[in-house]
Amino acid sequence: MKSCAHIEDVVVDGTCRGRGLGKGLMRRALDEAVNTHGCIMVDLTSNPNRVEARTLYQSLGFELRDTGVFRYTVPQYRK
Repeated sequence: MKSCAHIEDVVVDGTCRGRGLGKGLMRRALDEAVNTHGCIMVDLTSNPNRVEARTLYQSLGFELRDTGVFRYTVPQYRK
């Protein structure tokens, strides 16, 4: 299988949002993954509460997937 990249923790400070910085960062990351490293897939995760971020990702061509990922958290660290 060809390479797959995973994007982690893209954050734009709240005072700078709405200026296209996140979109620029994401476009640069996608360009690097695809054109420099030959990736055919790029994955990321995003909290469902981050509506603006998820809208951005979808505007760039990301598709929401139902992966059924499970996570275990040590009991004393659970919220």
